[in-house]
Amino acid sequence: MIEGRTGDGRGRTVAVAVWAALAAGVVQVGVGAAVAASVEPEVVVGNPDCRDLGLEQLAKFDPPTSGSQNGVTIAVSGSSFGWTSSTGVDAVIAKGGPNANVYRYDEATSDSDLHAPINPRNGQP
Repeated sequence: MIEGRTGDGRGRTVAVAVWAALAAGVVQVGVGAAVAASVEPEVVVGNPDCRDLGLEQLAKFDPPTSGSQNGVTIAVSGSSFGWTSSTGVDAVIAKGGPNANVYRYDEATSDSDLHAPINPRNGQP
């Protein structure tokens, strides 16, 4: 799951949710080494969603495929993805397996090379 919070210009906080969880609960989008995003993720145990971050959902991508919703676009490449948004985003959550990576921003409009948490068994997201 990938989620983010945005300000909509009217003083209201809105969230972007981009779910990257498959039915089995493990993200298997491809093979390859994980590359760092522009911010370090915080690993969160469990299945956090927008409400857990105090946010409203703006978009949800589940399964994690390239596409656009509500001004948010994601591009999936192997086991990582990038995103752009027409509105500033404060957080993105990449869900995989039993945990999630939470990437926090200050009204960012894009980032790349995000991924779900690393699986300790194979070293892959």
